Amino acid sequence: MRKYFTIILLVFYLFSSTELSQVIKLPIFIEHFKEHSAANPKLTLFGFIKLHYFNGDPDAPDYETNMKLPFKKHDLYLVTSVIIQDIPKAFNLEIKAPSFEESKTRNFFYTIGEIPSPLFSIFQPPKVA
Repeated sequence: MRKYFTIILLVFYLFSSTELSQVIKLPIFIEHFKEHSAANPKLTLFGFIKLHYFNGDPDAPDYETNMKLPFKKHDLYLVTSVIIQDIPKAFNLEIKAPSFEESKTRNFFYTIGEIPSPLFSIFQPPKVA
């Protein structure tokens, strides 16, 4: 019973909030295709779809019937609103901006004017013998 109830609710939801309700118009599509194929026996299904869905002509004599075909116009006007509630805070997270202060202590390992000499380095370039 629960399964059937879920299916019924899903069908109601899909037909009311999506364009799935256009599927109900399929018999109109089939009848209109039969009318066109009776008038033009060489017309294929793809030609019919191209004629009605890609080359819409408002001056066509059957324009009213064309607009009743499925997925020709949108009948669904759905306004969706989203409400975001504040989530209760479990803890306070405060991020403090780091403070940048100039260091006044002198670094005795490196001075700007002193460039280390390669003569006293352990790693030296190879020498020609």
